[in-house]
Parts: sequence; C-alpha cells; structure tokens
Amino acid sequence: MILKKSIASTEYYSWGENCKAWNLANLNGMIIKEEIMPPHTEEEYHAHEKADQFFYIISGVASFLINDKELKLVARECIQIPPLSFHQISNKENKDLQFLVISNPSTDNDRILRKK
Repeated sequence: MILKKSIASTEYYSWGENCKAWNLANLNGMIIKEEIMPPHTEEEYHAHEKADQFFYIISGVASFLINDKELKLVARECIQIPPLSFHQISNKENKDLQFLVISNPSTDNDRILRKK
C-alpha cells in the first residue's frame, strides 16, 4: 500500500517550549519525523541506548552539543549520531529551525538523560 503524507495531513505533538514534531513514517521500527523548533529553544541533553539517529536540516541553523563538543549545521547539511552518544539540538537563532530526524530503531523508551 502506498500512503502519501505531509505535515499538513499528519497529527503533530508538542515537546519542550512549543517545539512540534510530525511522525511521517514508521518503517519496521525506523521512525521518520519532521520537527520545527522556534527561536531560542533546545532539547534535553541525552543519549539513546539503542537508536542510531540521523538529522537533516531543512531550514535554519541547528546548534548541536555532541559528547560535550559543539557543532553547527545549516540547511542541506546532515549528521549521524550513534547510540550512547550524548547530544542536544538547539535553535540559538531568531528564525525557526526545521529538520528531519530518522531514528533506527525507534527512540521510544530509549532515552538516557545527563546534565551538561
């Protein structure tokens, strides 16, 4: 079965400070989401025990903290974050940050929190 989806036809959920995520696909446990982070928002610093994650920036500038090292990505750049790597994505800019995140397997119940 072929299923056409977009963020206009998919329910979203909110996380953090008014950040939004749309579940676009679940392909045998691999999750694909599109997310938008408003200016000056950030995710918690965390790792995943099993999930490998891939971030692709659609628009804006993403600031990452990965294993205590800082990195910036701009539109059309991507990064892969392996399991057990502590990471945080932040939007330190004055415009929305829009990106895809692909997690394999799903990150459900797979989060380890750590203070920076």
